[in-house]
Amino acid sequence: MTNAAIPKKTDSGNKPLIWGLGILTGALLGTSAIAYLEMRDKSLKTVKEIDKIFGYTLLGLIPANKQKQRKRDRQPESTTLEVAVRDTPQSLTSEMYRNIQANLRFLSAERAVKTIAISSTVANEGKSKVAANLAAAIAGMGQRVLLIDADLRVPYQHRLWKLPLSKGLSELLVGKLKFKQVSWTVMENLDVLTAGAKPPNPLSCLESQQMNLLIRQVTDLYDFVIIDTPPILVATDPLSIGQLTDGILLVARPGVVDASSARAACEKLKMSRCNVLGLIVNGVIAKNESQDHFSATQEYFSVEPDPEAPWTDYMTQRGETITDRSR
Repeated sequence: MTNAAIPKKTDSGNKPLIWGLGILTGALLGTSAIAYLEMRDKSLKTVKEIDKIFGYTLLGLIPANKQKQRKRDRQPESTTLEVAVRDTPQSLTSEMYRNIQANLRFLSAERAVKTIAISSTVANEGKSKVAANLAAAIAGMGQRVLLIDADLRVPYQHRLWKLPLSKGLSELLVGKLKFKQVSWTVMENLDVLTAGAKPPNPLSCLESQQMNLLIRQVTDLYDFVIIDTPPILVATDPLSIGQLTDGILLVARPGVVDASSARAACEKLKMSRCNVLGLIVNGVIAKNESQDHFSATQEYFSVEPDPEAPWTDYMTQRGETITDRSR
């Protein structure tokens, strides 16, 4: 009986095949996982899909924050505490908000629009940040603006503007404090009324006669009143506030709102007979769109200013203005 001989070299002939099968299997599993996740994700992905479902006048588009375009990011407001119109006034985002305020002004030419409720279908669509930036954009045009945080369940404006929450709308409605004691000037022409302490029954506060009276009073004091309200499918508060204002602006965010929720929100708005002023699509991701909605604006603002032309006029060379010449 002889012992088996130990091979001096390993047989590596099958290694390329094994590696190839492994790579192929991994690719198939990855593709299957992506397809499965896409099937589970029923959210509306593009501006076109959102516009088709809601059917309201599209008043403006806000580009997504480039640092917050990750697919699994579902808390945009809690991670992006930015008022772009105030912090980056020359940015594309700020210009988009100025376009929206211009579109609202065109609406005002047809019918008086001074009090605006802002809401969304579900949470995390950025309606609070839209309200803050829109208020700042209108204030930047020289209009006196009051921004009211009427989301008494999950308030957010105090975080954006770094204001205390201990006193605000809820204290004002129950008569504990006066308006001047709870309102804050955060920018030129812009005052903010935070939500205040959470009341036992937020809807009761917002449907009270005091709330109706407050809106009437501040309408006389300001050119515009913008009211941040909860999502429509979370509470009926925005529908109640909508009855007291000139209309509702609806905010929708691709990748967050889905078709069934959007239809449910539209049905609620229809039943309440609230005046829907229009739709703002927030957090638009350019790579998901069939057309680039922002390229023309980006190209315009990226142009470097031309150098000053050489002086040719004799009087201009002497440094005289028209007023100097006329003396």
